[in-house]
Amino acid sequence: MDTEVRVVGRGAIHAMGIWLATVEYSFVQSGSQDVEAKIYVTNGERDLSADSIFAEEMILELEDERWGRITVLAGSASNGVYRVRIEGGLSAPSARKVLTDNNFR
Repeated sequence: MDTEVRVVGRGAIHAMGIWLATVEYSFVQSGSQDVEAKIYVTNGERDLSADSIFAEEMILELEDERWGRITVLAGSASNGVYRVRIEGGLSAPSARKVLTDNNFR
């Protein structure tokens, strides 16, 4: 039996090891891998559109340090509100640390 959990909080968008923006996010997490979320940019780069030079590298990091690669589905740089897909679901904090550490060796 799938259970759904509503997740809301503050997080950050990173790309290629660079902080791009602080965001507020909300999504419903269920048993499926991909997660669709809404994000609202509160500080930093507002252009997180699919046309951004960072579009293929963007990562959403949640306040509990889980993270996932995102694809922008829709949104607007003028108001900083986007609908995104977290590809393959969320990864644990330790997995990101390993990924980051391996990139610098």
